[in-house]
Amino acid sequence: AMVGLVQREDFQHGFISMIERVSTDKSLLDTIAEGIKKAMEDEKLKLVVKQVLIEGLADSDLQEAMAKTFLRSVKVGIVEALSDAELREICSAGAREAMSLALQDSEL
Repeated sequence: AMVGLVQREDFQHGFISMIERVSTDKSLLDTIAEGIKKAMEDEKLKLVVKQVLIEGLADSDLQEAMAKTFLRSVKVGIVEALSDAELREICSAGAREAMSLALQDSEL
């Protein structure tokens, strides 16, 4: 069920929108942080949260969905980075240096 939810485009857009709003509202961030801090002082609640996280991380479908989402994010980041001329030049210089070093390595 969670995998289906994570894969829905409306959920992804809503989640991104929520993160953008939350990350810019300092009062809300402080309130959330304080609530989490207090909740984690409760040992029983802390154990339940750990169990839920461990179960979620062990779910292969969820792992696959998270990996796909992560790779999509990385691909978008790479495309955006390649449109940055300065960053593109830095990457090109790094690649040239790596190739030069590899060509000098007698074991290769």
